[in-house]
Amino acid sequence: MSSNVHYRFRATLEYKTLTFNGLHISVEELKRLISEKENIRAESFDLKISNVATKREYESEELVPRNSSVLVTRIPRENALKLPKVQ
Repeated sequence: MSSNVHYRFRATLEYKTLTFNGLHISVEELKRLISEKENIRAESFDLKISNVATKREYESEELVPRNSSVLVTRIPRENALKLPKVQ
């Protein structure tokens, strides 16, 4: 069974769709798939996932139901290597 989660970043207005199999997806798997699709370096940034309707932040061990709309916030990791400045 193919299911969807609709996500958008805080700075954008348009939603993008992520397709997966099953009735729900784990938050960790959702973060991994969004990072791959958006080319976000997992070693430099973490993602905060929250429900658009309730504004509640999902914890790492929770499951996100199919057909949900989530807001994604990119957070820099404390121990991340900084990219060199382009001149």
